[in-house]
Amino acid sequence: MPSSVKRADIEGKWAFYLRIADNIGGVLKTLIKYGSLALIFYWISSAIQALAGKYTFADIGVKFLAQLSISQSISYATGAGGVLYGMRERKLRRDKTEYLANRNRELEERLDPKRSSSRLTGRGTTRKEDRE
Repeated sequence: MPSSVKRADIEGKWAFYLRIADNIGGVLKTLIKYGSLALIFYWISSAIQALAGKYTFADIGVKFLAQLSISQSISYATGAGGVLYGMRERKLRRDKTEYLANRNRELEERLDPKRSSSRLTGRGTTRKEDRE
């Protein structure tokens, strides 16, 4: 029985240390998250203060946005977001195609080393020579 008592004491001790480490990690995570956010707002405010009273492209942008209605602003923002989303998805699709094409080519070469290629690019796009 003494060995089981020692084991329970050791497990309880380590459980306590793990709880402390977990709590410290949670506090650090929160500090990093909100500290970074505060730092970003500080940098933005200092940039705005540096531009105060000066005629810049930001002034032109503010005047342009002031002329837009809320529905127009929302529609422009939604359109721009859709374009950015589409561009990102296209890049991800081509990256995945390249990964799978290379993997497929290696497996096909193992089966038949004399196999000819379809001569597509690794990303699944048409070669420059074929576009002309």
